[in-house]
Amino acid sequence: MATEIQTEIEQAAKEPRQASDDGGSMQAHSLRDQMDADTYIAGAAIAKKKHRGLLVAKFKPPGCQ
Repeated sequence: MATEIQTEIEQAAKEPRQASDDGGSMQAHSLRDQMDADTYIAGAAIAKKKHRGLLVAKFKPPGCQ
């Protein structure tokens, strides 16, 4: 489940860079900002996991007792 901040970032990243019509114009985030938002969202999803992307295991080669 996404938090309010993540939802806002996702919505802002989906908006166009610039748009205009008879009523005026609008300018949104740059591509770099969208990439940073994607990195943040991906990192937040990984941080929620129990193992956080790490696997700790004991290696035991064959023939070793």
